[in-house]
Amino acid sequence: MFLIMRAIVVILLLKALPYLAYGASSASITVGGVVKPVEQIQVTPQPGHDDLNLTDGGNFIVALVNEKSNSRNGYTVTITSRNAPSGTSSHSFLIGSANGSKPIAYTLKYGQQGLEKEVSLKNGTALLNTSSVRTSVDGISKVLKIGIPKGAPSPDIYQDLLVLTLASN
Repeated sequence: MFLIMRAIVVILLLKALPYLAYGASSASITVGGVVKPVEQIQVTPQPGHDDLNLTDGGNFIVALVNEKSNSRNGYTVTITSRNAPSGTSSHSFLIGSANGSKPIAYTLKYGQQGLEKEVSLKNGTALLNTSSVRTSVDGISKVLKIGIPKGAPSPDIYQDLLVLTLASN
């Protein structure tokens, strides 16, 4: 009996050998990946952004901005000015470092170059862009402009801090 069982096992192994050597007739593999959320805003200061002609005034491109988001619901971009007055205003101020220097009012424009729109601040913050769709992989390029009126400011170093924020919807 033992020899018969042994013979059956050997016969079964010999019949299965071609399948073991060559594998099955089909196989599967699961492939995939992870897409991480992208919420990026890149601000590239332009030459002269911190050395503006405050006496003659003018309109100056102070930064190139790249908005990038892969949110399926889109995104928003806001700007905050440290020196903006409370309430609703179309301007903010460059403030001098010395006591007694009169602040210099300025306006902001934002958008694709040649299509910039005036920015209206409310309590120092403004919505620059709202989108219901994601950007391309390379993002969307915009410009930030400052408009300064001609004037006669006191000698001083005048500044404002602008913070741009991108958030998904």
